[in-house]
Amino acid sequence: MYRITCNYCDEDTIINEKNRLPEQCEHCNTSPFDVKEIVPVESDRGSEANYHTTGFSLKCQKTGEQFQFKHSDNIIIGRSNVRYDEHISRVHCRITFRHGNYFVSDAGSTHGTFLLRDGMKIDCREKPEQVLSDNSILLLGREPFLVNLQPKVKETNEESNYTEPAAENPVIEKAKQRQVFRCMDCGHEVKEKSDICSHCGSFGTIKLIVV
Repeated sequence: MYRITCNYCDEDTIINEKNRLPEQCEHCNTSPFDVKEIVPVESDRGSEANYHTTGFSLKCQKTGEQFQFKHSDNIIIGRSNVRYDEHISRVHCRITFRHGNYFVSDAGSTHGTFLLRDGMKIDCREKPEQVLSDNSILLLGREPFLVNLQPKVKETNEESNYTEPAAENPVIEKAKQRQVFRCMDCGHEVKEKSDICSHCGSFGTIKLIVV
C-alpha cells in the first residue's frame, strides 16, 4: 500500500498499487490527480492496520447537542440517532470507513446531505463518498452538525488489549472551545455578526455559538 499526496489540496489518499492512481482526488475532486509525492505506508508511521479508530461525534450547531458514534465500517444516520427534525429523513445519509477515513454519501434523503469544507458546499447526492474531515460541517437538510473525529490509537498485539483513551480534563476541554458566528441555514462560518449570510443569502440566521 502507498500514501499519495495531492499537490493541490495537500491531502493524503491510500492506494494499493503504485502504478494505478485514482482519476481524481477524493478530497478536492481535482482531475486528473496531481501527485505531490508517493510514499510506501510501511515507511510512513506504520500500517493503518496498527491503528484503532474509535469513532466520531456530530454536534448540532443550533442546540449544542452532541451525538456520539462508535467506530463501524458502515453507519446509517437519520432521525433515530440524531435530533428529530422535519428536515432530517429517517434514513438520511451513510457513513462508510475504508483506508483510515470516513466517507459520507446521501442515502436518498428528502432534503439532501451537504458537506461544508474549505469554504465549499459539496452536495453528497451529486458527489457521493466525500471524506468526512475533522471540524467540517455536515448539513442534514438545513441542520448543521460540527464533525469531531476521535483520535486514532495504536493497537497492541490483541484487540482485547485496546484501552479507551483517558477522558479529557474538563478545564482543558473548556479552554479549547471558541465562539464563532455561524449561519444556522448553511453552516457557513463568518467573521462578524450580520443580518444576511454572505454564503447562502439567508436573513437573520447568523448566530454566535460555541465550538
